[in-house]
Amino acid sequence: MDKKIKLSICMIVKDEEKNLDRCLVSLQPLMARSDVELVVVDTGSTDKTVEIAQRYTQKVYFHAWNGNFSEMRNISISYATGEWLFIIDADEELQDPEKLSLLLDRPELFQFNTIVIKVKNFISSDYSIFIVNKSERLFRNDGFCYQGSVHNQPQFQGPILSITDVFLNHYGYNSEDAELMEKKFQRTSTLLINELKKDPQNIYYHFQLCRTYSMHDDLQKAYDQGKVAYSLLKEKDTNTQAKYIYVFNEFVRMACLLGKYEEAREVCYEGLNINENYIDLQYYLGYCHEKLRDEEAAYESRTKFLQLHKKFTEDGFEDNGLIELYKLDDNSKYEILFKIAHFHYNQKDYVKAEEHLQKVIDNEAKIRLYTKVLLDGKQFTRLREYYDSLPEEFKNRFITDLETHRKTLDKEEQIQLSLAFKEGEGRYYQFNNVRAASTDKAWVEAKAFLAKYDMNEIPLFYAEVFEPLMQNSTTFWQEVKKLKSTTVRKVIKELIDLNVESKVALRKLLSEVKLRQDDYQGNRIYICVSYVLLIVALEDDTEVRPDKDQLFSGYIEHGLNCIQFYYQMDRIRLIYKTLENEEEQFFILMYLYKQAIETNNMKVAIKYISEATSVYPVMSPFLKYKTNLLNVRVQKEGIIHSIEVDAEKHDFVNSGSLASLSVLHGTMEIANQMNHLVTGLKNNNVYARSLNFSPSYLGYQCDYTLDLSKINDTEEIQKNTLEILRKSVQHFNVFHFHFGTSMLPNLSDLPLLKQAGKKVFMHHWGSDVRMKSIATKLNPFIKVKDQDEEQIKRQLSYLGQHIDHCIVADAELYEYVKGYYKKVSFIRQAIDTTVYRPAEEYEPRKNKPTIVHAPTSPEYKGTKYIMQAIENLKSKYDFNFTLIQNTSHEEAKKIYQDADIILDQILGGSHGLLSLEAMAMGKPVICYIADFMKEFYPKELPIISANPETITEKIEMLLKDFELRKELGMSGRKYVETYHDLNKVSAELIDLYLNEG
Repeated sequence: MDKKIKLSICMIVKDEEKNLDRCLVSLQPLMARSDVELVVVDTGSTDKTVEIAQRYTQKVYFHAWNGNFSEMRNISISYATGEWLFIIDADEELQDPEKLSLLLDRPELFQFNTIVIKVKNFISSDYSIFIVNKSERLFRNDGFCYQGSVHNQPQFQGPILSITDVFLNHYGYNSEDAELMEKKFQRTSTLLINELKKDPQNIYYHFQLCRTYSMHDDLQKAYDQGKVAYSLLKEKDTNTQAKYIYVFNEFVRMACLLGKYEEAREVCYEGLNINENYIDLQYYLGYCHEKLRDEEAAYESRTKFLQLHKKFTEDGFEDNGLIELYKLDDNSKYEILFKIAHFHYNQKDYVKAEEHLQKVIDNEAKIRLYTKVLLDGKQFTRLREYYDSLPEEFKNRFITDLETHRKTLDKEEQIQLSLAFKEGEGRYYQFNNVRAASTDKAWVEAKAFLAKYDMNEIPLFYAEVFEPLMQNSTTFWQEVKKLKSTTVRKVIKELIDLNVESKVALRKLLSEVKLRQDDYQGNRIYICVSYVLLIVALEDDTEVRPDKDQLFSGYIEHGLNCIQFYYQMDRIRLIYKTLENEEEQFFILMYLYKQAIETNNMKVAIKYISEATSVYPVMSPFLKYKTNLLNVRVQKEGIIHSIEVDAEKHDFVNSGSLASLSVLHGTMEIANQMNHLVTGLKNNNVYARSLNFSPSYLGYQCDYTLDLSKINDTEEIQKNTLEILRKSVQHFNVFHFHFGTSMLPNLSDLPLLKQAGKKVFMHHWGSDVRMKSIATKLNPFIKVKDQDEEQIKRQLSYLGQHIDHCIVADAELYEYVKGYYKKVSFIRQAIDTTVYRPAEEYEPRKNKPTIVHAPTSPEYKGTKYIMQAIENLKSKYDFNFTLIQNTSHEEAKKIYQDADIILDQILGGSHGLLSLEAMAMGKPVICYIADFMKEFYPKELPIISANPETITEKIEMLLKDFELRKELGMSGRKYVETYHDLNKVSAELIDLYLNEG
């Protein structure tokens, strides 16, 4: 039938007032023809949709929505009178109405029944990213209809005409109306789920449900549906797979979004084997290769992508098997060009990198990479040309990136770059004039720059102009005073980051500047500069040494000057907690701390230091150091007072033959020996005290403790210990030192004590004198700390010059000290047998005994061999094993008392204090005793000797023999009582003291 109407535009709409006008305006050039009609079926709008439609056509009809898209489409078609039907939705617009109009007049049109056009589905808010798909939209009106309740599918007839230059723009995937999109999702997903209940093997419905979930950001559900569609498709023949090739791409997309790159890559290969032109799969293949760190394969895939992109967009290639394509937009092309450029950059092929970057539109990522390409390629002039070619809005970004990457150049290259950018008008060119200037002129250029530009308002990298000004403290100080405090701190940090030597120059500037107390601006700048130097120093090393403490003191001094400038200090205690500026609050607390120190109120001083640490934790290392100094000062005052009080009591009550002896032991506690010896002396009615400068976690008792372990300032140590020395010289006539220590740093008190006529003894204990060259000859198993033997010898020589008498515990130590002292005496280790004794509640275990090992230095005690032996024996014997480490001595002692076997060292060749403590408690002991030491010890020594080669068999021997364990325990107790009781050992010491000199 020859119809008057050539084309019927058919639409179904509901609540589309936001979209409909745009759509209908785009159709106006087409509707201007007399042979084109517009048919609109409204399915229940409650907004202005109908009103808008009626402005464009009288053919507006009303049919309630019945939940079936195809039926509603077919209703709209039933009103059409045209020869051809054109199906369009309200959220679409016709991009090329004139071209479609021309198509209607083409004489060959009668040969076709269906016309395919292209649709751009916009998926970004700026419409720069879109999916291109082919869509059957024009149909001969001769019984044509739709089927399918959700994604209505046209039941079209061939032949088919594909048109490549007519586009629809589809905005439905990018709606900013969240409520509308949610309604669409609920409607579409419900319909699809219902359809799948009827037809669970429907690949297309699973695909559409996958996409629906994807648009709703339900990625896991989208992936699951995509996998179902893909799995169903895999069972089909090749032709069916080619028909539904888009299923591969959607599944790959979802897999990539969930990080399943290996799976996605395999599916890409499968899809490309079916259709090698599928550009989207080629895109994702490159993406998967990148994520799986196969850069060569990614490059290959991306090169093929660019070839396909050109083929589709420039060469006019069509592939009727590819219904929709995501990656034909320019943004995708630019992305791939950028990635290929980055690949070439990584390969150091800067020419190819630039070649690809030139094809990418200007954006921040491109500018950043382009800058690196030209910089690394040393194309400084080309870099300047590129900068000149950039639009103004990108130039600041370029300069920022250029400055970031400039730091990777060497000094000469930086100069060449500055020369390339020094000619021209503007801030950056003048900045490079400063850089390029000679040393004698740079400061002039820098002053000129700062006179024109406010450093408070420009990017931080311009801080480099201050570098030449650091050569003159007056000029530097004048310019920095113009800056805000926050800017000063940023500038100083930038200068240090640019050149680490700036720290030295800045320290010099601080030392040279002379500031009045009321010079607020000068003190403000001093605070800012010193603050940054302090923070940088802490980044390098948190340990506070004298140079850092000196810098901190300057920071505090000038901070106090500032707060006294703008606060009434007589009322400061009432308001400081209300201040919002933490640094000012900190300085006020330091002011109060200083006042407490001046009035000798140490308790209040420590309170303010603690509060300052909470208020300003960034300075906590320095404050902790101050606290340590305070504690040392308090301890020192306490020691001096105690020495005075103790001496007065001694003079008042003491009488007898030993009254002439007053003994001070110090200044390092080794294995509780100082405490034991002093206790023994006291028990023997000798006035004796112990002084410890190095207390440890073991918690040994001592009469006087001065903890110097956290003080690094030799002068501070000297000052405090010297006061104690002076008081000690007044009240003690015997000085018994341990482990190569004395009362002053560098043993400088020894000549003074000798000059004062004091009796001085040095008691060596092990690693203070042990030398590897000698030790390994005495004992093949010994493990010696890596120490400077020449330093040990030099110290022994010095000690021997000022001390005549040395004490050691055994023959091994004698080998190290002989020849250095006039006299060497043997004094065995001392044990308090009233403290170390068998526990009353302890019962030896015949079955499942407990073995204990307590190494203070596992490497030197042979712990690894012991642990191997224990593991080997566990399979044969039932026993408990306890390894004691980092435990206080009191806690360790409790564990020893419940042990059945004690394992001491198995490398050293002589027993230590652990062996003696264990024997005193009635425990059997295993410890390595070297052959030459067996000659020195009393023959009845009841220790089972074991070394790394025999430790397993010796432990096994004791595990098997309960009676032997009991016998060794009793013998051990008797041995210690005979040879190591502190009262007996101290009696030997008294003889030494009395007979010396």
